[in-house]
Amino acid sequence: MSNEYSHICSDSAIRQAWFLFSDLNTRFNILNEECCHLQDTVWGLLENPPETRSPDKRLIDFRQCDAEPGDGPNDTHWALLSTLQRALRSLYNYLGSVAIAIEQNQMGCRDRFRDLCHRRDHRSFFWFCAQRDAFVNDQFETYTAQLEHAHVKLIQIAENAPGTLPQPTLLRRWSSALYGDFLSAYSRHVDWETAVLASYESSSGSGADPEFARQRGKEYFIHSWAHIPASRMRSHRLTRDHFGKDFGPFRSIRSAFFYLEMPLLFPLLYHECAHAHLDGESDKATAFFRARLVLTDHLWESAQHDTVLPQRRSTWLELTGEIWADAMSVALCGVGYVAALAMQLFAKNEGVFFERSSSEVGIDELGLPGRRIWEPLELIDERTFWEVRLRITLWLCRDLHGETLDLEMRDWLEGVEEAMEAQYQGGLAAFAECREHFEQWRYRRIVSDKVLEVAQEVIRPWIPRLSRHTAISDAYRISDPVAAAIKRAIGGLHKDIFGEEGVSSCDPGSMRIDQVALYAKWCFSKGALTKLNNHRLKAGGFE
Repeated sequence: MSNEYSHICSDSAIRQAWFLFSDLNTRFNILNEECCHLQDTVWGLLENPPETRSPDKRLIDFRQCDAEPGDGPNDTHWALLSTLQRALRSLYNYLGSVAIAIEQNQMGCRDRFRDLCHRRDHRSFFWFCAQRDAFVNDQFETYTAQLEHAHVKLIQIAENAPGTLPQPTLLRRWSSALYGDFLSAYSRHVDWETAVLASYESSSGSGADPEFARQRGKEYFIHSWAHIPASRMRSHRLTRDHFGKDFGPFRSIRSAFFYLEMPLLFPLLYHECAHAHLDGESDKATAFFRARLVLTDHLWESAQHDTVLPQRRSTWLELTGEIWADAMSVALCGVGYVAALAMQLFAKNEGVFFERSSSEVGIDELGLPGRRIWEPLELIDERTFWEVRLRITLWLCRDLHGETLDLEMRDWLEGVEEAMEAQYQGGLAAFAECREHFEQWRYRRIVSDKVLEVAQEVIRPWIPRLSRHTAISDAYRISDPVAAAIKRAIGGLHKDIFGEEGVSSCDPGSMRIDQVALYAKWCFSKGALTKLNNHRLKAGGFE
């Protein structure tokens, strides 16, 4: 039965798999290199460290190294060290243990990707996506929290130490002021764009809401990066300040840890800012935002006839809030937002669709023959609707920006759809041996199709209005001559690396600064696919 569903993946799906793997591998590298930087920083603060340290020496038995000749590792010499020096030595090995775990898991993901490229079947595609999701939406939160602890400890040590100059870089391994300033300016501009779009959709005419300028003058906005795997927005206001009038809102956005070095993910800030401007529940909400409530109630009422679906209205309201934020984001940012969303959401339900215990099923054991598949969830909930959100953004991107997309970006959109289908077919193959899992996996697609159909019906009347406001600002739009030069440069680099043409540099199409990374990676995936195919033809797969 399982072979019936496990077919060979298309070249486009494998290119998308490389795209997803490249994103995952970059995140591993950022975490690993940060551990290395922090270990080097700690090493520089040690008093009388061991004379030599191998560059790849992640763990050092300081108790033995600090002891006098003939002393045992647990002798009193370690106890005589100052509290600071013992803390630094412990922190060094703490970071080393994290780095080792990161390296081992990174190698496991590389092996899984190699296996997918060798087999090229849907089942392997599914389990590759499942393993990737386990890190992107679960384990990376642990790693960033561990790095946060190390950063905070170093800062506390520096604050309590005697004043010395210069101080080492304690937060990131290189000066991040330039990127940090750019992200602050970018996020502030994104918040303004989404506020303008919301004001247009809140007015009865074609212009902005007359109250917009007055309200905007009361708002305050701050941005910072944080030790979190996904960005977050917080907002509050004072309903009555000491002047006797409303003040605020005060908004803060925290960029994910990876944003400083992954510009492909910048557009996700549109989504967080859009949430701050959603107005669907108030009495003053206009038709565009009330349409969200129409969709919410329609889905909620339909769910009352199906006990497998969420029964609480708040669950569907949360889902439609995500859909509306996606719609506003793709209207303003286009294909760049779709790419960022795909990198964060693709196959997200593999980590939560089935209950799992890490003590029972290790991340590196997902899908291996003979391993137990954890129990299915009793209900389909909002976490399983990643596919709906991605399909809606793909649809909106074509409708709102289709005329401005060049050939490469149109191919990328088609590739995402092929990858989603390969992932779904892989799930059918993976769960074919268990009827309960198989039926629930298949029913998830049926529900996804139904939600998509209803959402399109509700959103479609608003597309003409949204399309009039896709160019609120050209602050981050690249001029056509510069975009053509970037495409030629990418094509030339592709030819230098892979020995073949990779892009159609003369193909017209608009480009934003936050789409350059997407364009470059998708073009390089063509050469990567050729290399992967060549390796696959060799005996034994990869060299």
